[in-house]
Amino acid sequence: MDDKDDYRYLKLNDAVFCIHQKVSLIGVILEVGCYMENRGSDSFSALTIIDESYSQAGIPVNFSADSMEKLPRIASIGDIILLSHVMILHVCEILNSEWMAFVWDGTDTRPAFIHSKLKNEREDELPLNLEPFRLSKDILCSFPAVGSILRLIIDRDIEKHILHFLNAGKWVKMLNVHVKVNAGLWCGLLTHFTRLRYLPDEDFLILERQRSFGNRMSMKYPRLPYWCFPWTSGVTELDCNNRVPFATLMDVLTYSKVAAKYRCVVRVVAAFPCRAEDLLCNSGRYGLRLTLEDPTARIHAFVYAEDGVKLFDGYPPIDAVQQKLNKLLGVVVTNEGMEDKNAPRNPPWVQFCLMSYYLDKNDQWGSRNYRISMTKIVG
Repeated sequence: MDDKDDYRYLKLNDAVFCIHQKVSLIGVILEVGCYMENRGSDSFSALTIIDESYSQAGIPVNFSADSMEKLPRIASIGDIILLSHVMILHVCEILNSEWMAFVWDGTDTRPAFIHSKLKNEREDELPLNLEPFRLSKDILCSFPAVGSILRLIIDRDIEKHILHFLNAGKWVKMLNVHVKVNAGLWCGLLTHFTRLRYLPDEDFLILERQRSFGNRMSMKYPRLPYWCFPWTSGVTELDCNNRVPFATLMDVLTYSKVAAKYRCVVRVVAAFPCRAEDLLCNSGRYGLRLTLEDPTARIHAFVYAEDGVKLFDGYPPIDAVQQKLNKLLGVVVTNEGMEDKNAPRNPPWVQFCLMSYYLDKNDQWGSRNYRISMTKIVG
C-alpha cells in the first residue's frame, strides 16, 4: 500500500477477505467486551463492530497494549442499551468496590435444590437475599412483581470499565455470563469474558420478550410460578376465601397496605426449629418460622399458636408432626423410612394463606411481618 491507501477505509464485507493485510475500518460498535489485564506485560480488550455491508454477526476486533490506559475507551453506545433477554433494573455497590446489577426478562428462574443443613438454621440461616442489606422500599416498588430478578455480581477487576454501560430501565443482551446457585438462589457473575450487545428497540428478541410477558399477564393465573404446574401438589389445603387473588412474594413485599391477606404458591426452603419436638414452647403453643420462596423473592413467615394447630391438624404424635414438616421441606426419606440428612432438598410447590401485620405502627415499612394462617398440611 502507498500512503494514500493508508487512509482508504474498507467496508467490512471487503475487509474480511484481506487476510494478513493492514486495513482501515469505520464501523458501529455492536458489542463491548470487558477489559482484562494480563499477568505479563500486556492488557487486552475486545469489541464487535458492524456497518451497512456487514450487519448480522459483526466482526470481532481485539486490542492489546502495554497498559490498561492505552486501550480504547468507549464512553457511550447510544441512549438505548438493549439486552436480548434482560432489562437492567438497578445497580448498586454492595460492598467496598463490589457492585451488583439486578436484571429481569419476565421469566421465572428454575427452582434450585437446597443444600443447606436444616440443623444449621439457628447459627447460619438461609439468606433472604444475596445482597448484604435489604433494598429500600422505593427500589423494591420499582421492580416488576412477576418474573425473577437475577442478581449479577460484577467482578472487581472490570467494574470501572462496565458500570457506565449498565443504565437502569434499558434492555441489554449479555453473553458469557457465569451463572451459579448460591444458597439456593441463582446469581450471575460478569467477568472479563462477558460481552454486552446493544440492539435497536424494535429488535425481534426484545419484541418477543415483551409479547411473551404480555401473554403471561393475560392468563387466568399470571402470578403462579412457571415451574409449579400442576400447582395443586396436595400437600396443603386452605380455608381462606378463594376470592383472595394469587400474589407473588414481591407483591406481598411491596403491597401498599401493611395489614393484608394473600394467597401464594411457594416453596418452604427452611424451618426454624426443624425438629417436631421443638415446635411447642413452654406454654404448649406452636412457634415456628418458615422461609418461603417463589421466583420473585424470599420471606420469613411465622406460625403461632392456633395457626400451628390448624397447620398440623391439632396436636398429633411427634412422628406425625415431623412427617408433615418434612413434606413441606422436601426432606428425602430412604426406603427404610429414615431421613437422608445429607441429600439436597427439593421442596414441593404448596399453597399458603399469608397475613401481613405490624409490629410497630409508627414504622409501617420496617416492621412488616408475615404469618401463615388458614392453612393445613394434608396427610
